[in-house]
Amino acid sequence: MKIPLLVLALALLPQAERPRVINVHHHWGNPDADAVRTQIEVMDACGIAAAVNLDAGRSDGTLKDWMELERQFPGRFVNFAKFTHQDFERIREPGFFEELVRELERSARMGIRGVKIWKDLGMLIKDGSGALLRIDDPRLRGSTGIR
Repeated sequence: MKIPLLVLALALLPQAERPRVINVHHHWGNPDADAVRTQIEVMDACGIAAAVNLDAGRSDGTLKDWMELERQFPGRFVNFAKFTHQDFERIREPGFFEELVRELERSARMGIRGVKIWKDLGMLIKDGSGALLRIDDPRLRGSTGIR
């Protein structure tokens, strides 16, 4: 088995001198304790202290299970809620923006640490008038205080 030089060099450093490595862009897929356990074993073998799960989903989907797994493996990963193109399919419906902000607020109460918004926002998604929806559109802020 070949060991990358950086991994070997870090392994030779005393623990107190090793940098804390965090994988800030990880897609974990569906919530599964065995898969998370295996992933953490791989992280340990590679010297990765923690990861950001960009696939935790929504409050009405997989987010609850991901938050439970985060509690089972404290300090090893944090969860980001995820909004995709599908979340914007109802953009022409009245109350769309308010409901999207409410979803963000529900997810925040569940304990998310951030939000993954696919690049579709700002590049492909159009608002009710047909104009490109900008990522800094004030309608996406609601009462959250997000700037």
